[in-house]
Amino acid sequence: MPNLLITNPQLIEFLSSAESVKVFERHRAELRSRIVTDEGMTLQGAFAVATFILIEKDINPASENVLAVAASLLDYSLFMEVSSH
Repeated sequence: MPNLLITNPQLIEFLSSAESVKVFERHRAELRSRIVTDEGMTLQGAFAVATFILIEKDINPASENVLAVAASLLDYSLFMEVSSH
């Protein structure tokens, strides 16, 4: 994960827990379909999925929280993609 300054205790707890992996896995297919388009890859999809996850987990979807979750999601998704080959 990129070096981000995360100060929201709820977000820290979520990203540090095994629950985040389960949530990311549930949203991995959606993330993949949203970031890969005919024009290439876009981060807008990652931000949309991250925002949805934050709302689902009742965590403030402030921009720094969205960025942290989007970066974690992309990191997780890339790891899973590489490890599956």
